[in-house]
Amino acid sequence: MFTGWVKEAGHIDDLLDRLDECLSFVHSKQATFEEKLIVRYLEQLRRRCEYVLLAINAILASSSSVPSNSTLTELEHLNAALANIIGDLLKAA
Repeated sequence: MFTGWVKEAGHIDDLLDRLDECLSFVHSKQATFEEKLIVRYLEQLRRRCEYVLLAINAILASSSSVPSNSTLTELEHLNAALANIIGDLLKAA
């Protein structure tokens, strides 16, 4: 189960890179009001992903037990959903 958490931490790291790609694209152009709202949302999403990644790393580094399988499954679903959304944003850009 430990390897599952490490794998999902890696997925979050990949999501952060893709969020940076989205933000870089939007920042490179003249932003409309709607795009400014999207930027705020993406920046907030990025901060939350960073927080989750830091929490996973702290838990795995300091604890002999890892969170439950159901929590890992929820994280896997969340990461997959975020990857799809970010992919759609990058395609639209």
